[in-house]
Amino acid sequence: MSKYINISNEINRPTVLVTSVGAPPGLNVVRALVEANICDVIAADADPCSPGLHQFRTPNAVLPMASDTVAYLRELKALIHKRKITVILPCLEDEVEVLAQYRAELEAVGVSILIPDADIVRTVTDKGRCTRIASDNGIDCPSSLVLPSSISEEEKQRMLKQFLLDTPLPWIIKPVWGHGMRGVTTVTSFDEALVVSLAATVELLVQELIPGPVGSMYLAGLLYDADGRVVRRFSSRSICTLYPTGGPATGGVSVSRPDMVEATERLVGWIGLWRGPLNAEWMLDPRDGKLKFIEINPRMWGYGYLATGSGLNLPAGIVSLALGKDIGPDPGFRKGVTLLRSVTDLIFKSCPYELKV
Repeated sequence: MSKYINISNEINRPTVLVTSVGAPPGLNVVRALVEANICDVIAADADPCSPGLHQFRTPNAVLPMASDTVAYLRELKALIHKRKITVILPCLEDEVEVLAQYRAELEAVGVSILIPDADIVRTVTDKGRCTRIASDNGIDCPSSLVLPSSISEEEKQRMLKQFLLDTPLPWIIKPVWGHGMRGVTTVTSFDEALVVSLAATVELLVQELIPGPVGSMYLAGLLYDADGRVVRRFSSRSICTLYPTGGPATGGVSVSRPDMVEATERLVGWIGLWRGPLNAEWMLDPRDGKLKFIEINPRMWGYGYLATGSGLNLPAGIVSLALGKDIGPDPGFRKGVTLLRSVTDLIFKSCPYELKV
């Protein structure tokens, strides 16, 4: 029998809904919870063809995209009632934002979500604002410019020319709101930067390109309890990425960087009271040997299973905290543990129910 089948005879065993299992963060959260065996898990995704719905043989559900808020909340409430869900663990920014906004409404139907208030989530996911808060409080960041979408073409050109006086090319240009590598562009000339900026219909963050190779990206992972106290700390370094130039990490090693973790805690403290997991990305600048703050993600991260493999099962901690349990002091984690992402092909004797037409 597969070790990934959840079997429990316990009465009142909590049922946890893990969202966005089509991507590594959600997929690895399911894996960590199944292995912890502290709850029953329901895997959910907007794509009925997502292998994450079936990989661990847990019950599953298909939910609308969170961008369709009305349909998403309607289907989510129906699922909560039908499956008697007690905890929701979101693994995508869009869902975190919606769940934070409607947390009180969802908690009223009997579910627990360890998540910050909506305005705090919005600040963290605003890369421009978050970078400004960090910089204003003495945290090293790449030289940055926020380029509003509402200004004229002439004003965009003026702001870019002014930025060029102090920040030589190449630059990274990315949407202020977004995740992964969506909309991220590297530009090597002013004309290229101008074309990208004028074509954009969203607010942009323009930053100097830190010339670090793959392996220069570090991560601080934190878990906060319902009162905003840090109860678990983790740090790692990515060693391989999805793209040759960077992007989501596909491998990493657990490392000790208390300076980075402490700086992340200070930054979050300036933003507001946090609940649940988050991760902050930092990049080591080879020009001065300093770690530069890049961004915060309000969720578990793609290679978050490295923390579990290092002895720190953060998803299990999230569930326990959401249920109001004391998870005890931070046990720390093993250093030097390495994760390499692999791909597993799934074979079914017949088409899974969710994939039938």
